[in-house]
Amino acid sequence: MNINEFYKFLIKELRNISNKKSHYNCKNVYFLRFHRISDTFLYRPYYDNQREWLRVNSYASTGQAIQAPFTFYYIQNDDWSNTHSYQFWNKNFTTAVGVNNEETVKTIYSPSPSGYVEPKTAAFTGFTSTGSNTTNGGQFNITGVWNKGWLFYTNGWKSGNTIFFSALGFRDTDSQRPSGTGDIAYANVDGQYWTVGAFSQFYSNYLLFEQGYIYPFTSFA
Repeated sequence: MNINEFYKFLIKELRNISNKKSHYNCKNVYFLRFHRISDTFLYRPYYDNQREWLRVNSYASTGQAIQAPFTFYYIQNDDWSNTHSYQFWNKNFTTAVGVNNEETVKTIYSPSPSGYVEPKTAAFTGFTSTGSNTTNGGQFNITGVWNKGWLFYTNGWKSGNTIFFSALGFRDTDSQRPSGTGDIAYANVDGQYWTVGAFSQFYSNYLLFEQGYIYPFTSFA
């Protein structure tokens, strides 16, 4: 399967699962490990012990990762990559960036299919009344109650269309947890959605939320 065939397959599968109620309890969901480089993600439906892809506890270069798209490289408590660039997902970025809506110039390393790019660093700031991180529920730009994720308003404060973000969890590499060898951690509890901007050469800007807080702009490796 070449990369174009893979993207067609992935899009078809994502469309198939998007209408299933099981999507909301993290069943039949593809977890993608983007981490700023196109083919260094591991994807698979979250079925119990099915379709496991290779996990390698090792640092890797960009070239290695691109040649092994179904390998999940990880280092506990550290960044797996031994080559870094601010420009992996956006040619416009040559330094660390703050919250902005600067145009995204797609690169060959982008994990998104042709015609799509990753969210801008300011993409999620409308999810709180201040545009900043908050634990104050009165500042959450949501409708309804927590349902293993939040239903966010998209057109201003408490108005317009809505979009549901699932708390899909993340692939864990924390040595202090049993799941720290690449297992899914905090499914139905924690949601993390990457943006195009690098906080540094080692850290990414992303949306982070749980039931008790919404951080539209935070950073992690």
